[in-house]
Amino acid sequence: MVVITEDKAKAAITQEAVAKQEKEASAQAAVAQEIKDDAQKDLDEALPALEVAVQCLKSLKLSHIQEVKALANPPGGVKLTLEAICIMFEVKPTMKNDPERPGKKITDYWESAKSQVLSDPKGLLEKLFAFDKDNIPEKVITNIEPYIGREDFDPAVIKKASVACE
Repeated sequence: MVVITEDKAKAAITQEAVAKQEKEASAQAAVAQEIKDDAQKDLDEALPALEVAVQCLKSLKLSHIQEVKALANPPGGVKLTLEAICIMFEVKPTMKNDPERPGKKITDYWESAKSQVLSDPKGLLEKLFAFDKDNIPEKVITNIEPYIGREDFDPAVIKKASVACE
């Protein structure tokens, strides 16, 4: 009889431990589900924009890139697009003197784009088509996020500045 009582006590302790672990596992599962749901929401928001970008990319021609390269002082939409391309390809901006604040520096992606991105139009086209959109480094995602959702970074707005940069 003593053995049965001891076994029941051990079983109760084990059952209590299992219940506690079950509760912890359920809490972790809920957190994981929340993360999954957030990721799916982000993906659902991003996929339409990605599809638009892919369609625009398919219409891009070598002559469009050469046209952009020839611009001495491009419109804001062109500069903005090339700034985003530089960020995606991890091309560092050129630092130059700020004309409005003497002694201060500003980032200039246009200079970097001309010398590193637009210098080989055919190579740029190949890089754009081969870009691994499924493995973008976290740092790049963080740096490009401020551009997403900007009204002036919409393909319809950019197209007014340059068909190539749409």
